[in-house]
Order: sequence, then structure tokens, then C-alpha cells
Amino acid sequence: PYPSGKLRVIGHGIDTDFYAPPAAASTANPRPLVVQVARLAAVKHQATVIRAVAETSADLALIGGRQPGAPRQYETALKQLIQTCRLDERSHFTGDLPPLAVRDWHHRADIAVNMSPVGLFDKAALESMACGVPTVVSNPAFAPLLGEHRALLLTGGVDDVSGLRDCIARLSALPAAERRAIGMSLRRRVICRHSLRRLMPLLLSVLQTGELPPAPAP
Repeated sequence: PYPSGKLRVIGHGIDTDFYAPPAAASTANPRPLVVQVARLAAVKHQATVIRAVAETSADLALIGGRQPGAPRQYETALKQLIQTCRLDERSHFTGDLPPLAVRDWHHRADIAVNMSPVGLFDKAALESMACGVPTVVSNPAFAPLLGEHRALLLTGGVDDVSGLRDCIARLSALPAAERRAIGMSLRRRVICRHSLRRLMPLLLSVLQTGELPPAPAP
């Protein structure tokens, strides 16, 4: 969003060899599994996700813990909200996990969500997309990665509980093969625009010419 003629967007540099779909299809979940990977903080809007999932038949996994030194009030409030929404038996708080365990959750997930606001282009959303998981986002900056699935994957904002609920319900109703096809479409775009392999050529191009090369077609 910076109004500067010097700005060049080079992407996140996601390790798309590590964050990749599983080699074999995982066992189907008894209920759709929604995963959000984010530290427990108000800016990540876990409360929106909890309220939305509570209005569906899906399970929810919140992957991530508090930042060191952060107060417990927000985490406590989320757990109270889960009880209020009667989501106790369908939700999981994992706390902080190493990258391999996070990727395992992506491999199990049917849907990923990312409620980061405008101005926060969160790499966690790119990692779930790279794993081939249909990923619902609230930040319109992700729109170029969503392609023809934008209406299905972009909500009206960080507080759009009904919009997120509808996205989750519509994705849950799709056949597993169609969800996989959506996820692979997202993965192709992440590889083209944000992969680690593409990052170094982009950096070199900016240093050598001041410009970025054209993005390849996904």
C-alpha cells in the first residue's frame, strides 16, 4: 500500500517443496475439518472463525499459541466463546507446533481460513494454499491468487461471520475431488508468485535492472 515509485513486490518466498500436498490422499474426515494457523492474537480474528464454524457441522483446529509474554486474556476469552457457541467437542487448540506438525494439519484439513486484515499479507495463508488446501481469506490482497474461485474463497472482511460461514458451508458441500482441484489451482499460483525458488531470480532482477520480470502463467 506504500505510494512509492521504488516499491517492487517480490513475494514471500514460500518453500513450496516443503509446503506441498501429501504424497497420498489422506483418510476422509468424519466431518469437514477447518484449520486456522495463526498466533493467538486479536489481529488474527479467531473469534470470527469460531462463530462461523459454530454455525456449520465442521470441526475446527486453531494452530498456534500466544506470543511469549503476551497475556492470557485473549486465549481465555476464545475458550469461553467456544463453550458459549457449544463448539467444545468439535474444536482443538494445539498451541505452538513445529513446521512439520503444522504441515501435517494442513494435510488433514478440508478447508483453511485466514482472517488477517488489510495490510497483513499473511504467509500462513500461502502455506496452506501451497499444501493444496482451499483457503478462505478476508484480505482482498489475496484476490490475484484466488482466480476464478474468488467468490468462494474471499469474505467481506475480518468480522464477516456470515460470509465465512457460507464459504465454509459451500466448500464442505463440494465433492472431495473438486476441493482438491481448487487447492491445486491455488498451489500453482503460489508457486508462480511466492515460491522460494522464484524469490532469488526476482531479487537479482531488481538489483540488476530495477524492475521485476513478468510473472509466469500459473
